Amino acid sequence: MTAPPLDRDRSLATRARTPARQATPIPATATGIVTGREQDRLAATLGTLLHAERTARGWSARHLASRVGATASTVTRLERGERRPSLPMLRALAAELTESTGEATSLLVRLTAAAGASLVQGNPGTERRRARRTLRARQAAVRAAFQEQRDREQSERPTRITRRALRRIAQHSAALDLRKATR
Repeated sequence: MTAPPLDRDRSLATRARTPARQATPIPATATGIVTGREQDRLAATLGTLLHAERTARGWSARHLASRVGATASTVTRLERGERRPSLPMLRALAAELTESTGEATSLLVRLTAAAGASLVQGNPGTERRRARRTLRARQAAVRAAFQEQRDREQSERPTRITRRALRRIAQHSAALDLRKATR
């Protein structure tokens, strides 16, 4: 009679019988990754237009990205043609880069035409996350502006000197005068 195998031995035996899983590559067309001629075309059309609009306002890629709820690398990759744009991303970019609704619509049409066939459908989960990031960034900006305003008001407000503080100052100056006199 043989002893039953240990649990560890059983799991090793099970692993030995199952074939190793092969990693299935994700096709480049399914992701936002762009290669070859498409990258050159996107960089020449969409990237140039986006870069020109951003720099005309004096904004960095990080500043624009924070306003649309994306990362700075997303904006720079769009400008270099290394990423396929989604329609919701282009809408957000157009809205932030313009002053009025009419200008935003005009810029969106130009951005969409520049993206051409590389335009991908937006993912609802991604759009929700972007909206939350944008909201958090705007709330942080409001908090920072409020704190700055409060600090400015406090620095302009005259300080009140209490009687007790005046007495201490007088005692301290009297003590200093006494020390100088004894030297």
